[in-house]
Amino acid sequence: MAVTPPPQVEPVKRPHFVQPHECVDVEHGSVNRMVEVRIRLMHGANYNDPAHWAPAPYDVRRQQR
Repeated sequence: MAVTPPPQVEPVKRPHFVQPHECVDVEHGSVNRMVEVRIRLMHGANYNDPAHWAPAPYDVRRQQR
């Protein structure tokens, strides 16, 4: 009897990364608005990063048994 591996699917293609600075108008607007946009782009979340991984809490793991 020949052992054959299960059929494989194609690798998942990731979407193109979004650059936040390309999605926001950084040329027009009031000075206060431009400063706010710059601060948010410099110190804000990186939208390309996945969410922070955290292990399941003890209660959830205990209920899965």
